[in-house]
Amino acid sequence: MRIKTNMRMLWVVCAMILSGPLAARAQMVAANPLSPLKSKKVMVLEGGSISGEHLDARTATYANLQGFAKAVGFTLVKGDPKNLTDANLNDVDILVFSYFFETQTATAFPDLSKAAFQKWLAKGGKGYVGFHTSGANEWLKDEWKWYQDNVTSMRYALHGTGVPQGKVDKTTDAAILANPIMEGLPPTFTAADEWYAYDATSKVLDPASGCKVMYYLTNAQALDRAPLGVHPVAWYREDAAKSRYFYSTFIHTPDGANSTWFKSILLRALEYTSGDPSTAILTEKGKSAMTLGNRSYVTSGRDFSVDLKGHYNVSVWSSKGEKVYSARGSEKMTFAPAAFSKPGLYLVKVASKAKTFSQRIMVY
Repeated sequence: MRIKTNMRMLWVVCAMILSGPLAARAQMVAANPLSPLKSKKVMVLEGGSISGEHLDARTATYANLQGFAKAVGFTLVKGDPKNLTDANLNDVDILVFSYFFETQTATAFPDLSKAAFQKWLAKGGKGYVGFHTSGANEWLKDEWKWYQDNVTSMRYALHGTGVPQGKVDKTTDAAILANPIMEGLPPTFTAADEWYAYDATSKVLDPASGCKVMYYLTNAQALDRAPLGVHPVAWYREDAAKSRYFYSTFIHTPDGANSTWFKSILLRALEYTSGDPSTAILTEKGKSAMTLGNRSYVTSGRDFSVDLKGHYNVSVWSSKGEKVYSARGSEKMTFAPAAFSKPGLYLVKVASKAKTFSQRIMVY
């Protein structure tokens, strides 16, 4: 069965040409008001002795998180890592460690705050999102090994100097590629970054650990950054308590933080850790893209077609969960809901005796 618009559908890929650290081709991810993320409370933790490009990247990332919160409708707050308690974490669903450096030190993250964080995760059904310096606790210096083994899954070693160029490739694992978090992301790109080195006992290097590696570093120019045979740079996992984790070694600069790839992966990480099984895709305004399955596509058209054997029922729902259109169909038919005169994100459901199919449509 197909749902499509009556206009010519284009696969749109946003080309990112950056003077900064990341040059990638990727599709942006749409804010998905139908996601469980809409009802979540997200707390951002920032801290540590950070300056320069890292500080600028942190600032840019928080601005992007604010934009996501406004578009999706989730609650975004900043937390105080020096004063985390059971009480102020009680209604938090997702914690984002945003360039939270020196998390191993008592001045940046006291033991009482660490204990509250661990207790919060143990409740189950929680989400953790971390990136770049938020995992910088050196294994050989005995810096908060619990965090490395139970949160980032990465036993980190000193990454060396500078920001050399590296080639990054998407996983070839079919099961991981089937996860909506991977939808539309580039198969390969080059980037300049601080590439981490790992202790060989890192859980992310163990296929039995449950870590789903999205991207690998396949080569780096600097000799002190030569990757292992397997060198992950972005991964996700779910533990036995149904808490979900996402970690990426990216990104070092504000240009990278504002890149299409990083913003895409950041919103997808939030939706994944919220419990959402799917993601939505956004293209630049005025263009269109289409995916099948329970995904979104963007269109400037005002109708859609269904091609399905036999009889079926069609319904269209707003992002607030209100039914705005319903109709009966048979075989191949075109439908033009009056609601589509108003731009927005809609859920189209098609139900026959054999199956039910749904697809999100963002109308410009």
